[in-house]
Amino acid sequence: MMYVLLIAMSSTIYAFRKFYIGRELNPTVGSLDIKSFNELRPGMILWLLIDISMACAQATRLGGHITDSMILILLFQGLYIMDALYNEVGPSFGSLSLHATERVM
Repeated sequence: MMYVLLIAMSSTIYAFRKFYIGRELNPTVGSLDIKSFNELRPGMILWLLIDISMACAQATRLGGHITDSMILILLFQGLYIMDALYNEVGPSFGSLSLHATERVM
């Protein structure tokens, strides 16, 4: 009975969940790493957009200028986000592929 239930749960209804949660280590479509794209890019880009919108809100409240601390926040967090997006594939992904090839051999 339990075996039949497990087979039913592994049907195509749960295929997307299994795929995204971790059935594959790094699922890819072509050269696009799906997990990395969905976890890193939207959050980082949204973070930068929130920073910019807060700077615009501050500029409207203060009559067209923003404070020095807001400039530093935009500068440093912008650099951090650009670095994260530019260096998206780091050494950790390279070591994972190295271990995967070692197991095959």
